[in-house]
Amino acid sequence: MVRMMLRPYDLRSESAFRIASDLNVLRTSGSLPMKEPTLMINWGSTVPIRESGKVKILNKPEAVALAVNKYKTLTTLTSKGVVTVPFTTRQDVVLRWLSSGGIVYARTELTSSQGDGIVLIDSPDKMVDAPLYTLGIVKPLEYRVHVMDGSVIDYTQKKRRSGEEINPYIRNSSNGWVFCREEVDLPDEVAVESTAAVRSLGLDFGAVDVLYKDNTAFILEVNTAPGIEGTTLSKYKEELCRLSQQLTTGMWASSLSS
Repeated sequence: MVRMMLRPYDLRSESAFRIASDLNVLRTSGSLPMKEPTLMINWGSTVPIRESGKVKILNKPEAVALAVNKYKTLTTLTSKGVVTVPFTTRQDVVLRWLSSGGIVYARTELTSSQGDGIVLIDSPDKMVDAPLYTLGIVKPLEYRVHVMDGSVIDYTQKKRRSGEEINPYIRNSSNGWVFCREEVDLPDEVAVESTAAVRSLGLDFGAVDVLYKDNTAFILEVNTAPGIEGTTLSKYKEELCRLSQQLTTGMWASSLSS
């Protein structure tokens, strides 16, 4: 029988606690000896884990390390033909975008979340030094798409919270934007690019942030330790149990042969 364990990037992570509690599995630093076949769910950790005949890892640390770095994510996806938001490291390109009426986001931190480290540039005098700049897509739809084992398992759309002052440029919860599932349809292009993004980064699962406009999906990033609750949490539990059962019944027997 294959057991499951969860290795979080931080034992204080709420989403890691929720999924471990729902699955009734142990959270671990990964240092425990593995005496039986184990499905190790790596929840956003970049610390190496030794995969062996007794351990099958979902989301290898090296793939997570690639995904958490925004520049590495975008360059890797672009090299593999996945459509991303336009990006650059050069200020002369930023100035060209601005002269054409564009809005640019300076990403001063490559591994941040929730809009941290983002500086909005809408004129040359607001230029700041940053390791990455991305071109704003004007008035897109925005989705978060959860992918596991090559398929979309859940999705939501980011919308304005009613009755609040809205920042249209940095769409995080503190600026009045929330993910909703009511009356949301997922465009085929978003599903295709999301699954391609997770696969191209070498991940087994991830929550993909995507912009959609004019029948084109633009990948922003892939989250390897997303905040999950409610329906999304149930979907993760269901799919992880299915994968564990597949491993138990021998569909991954070759990975447990030693």
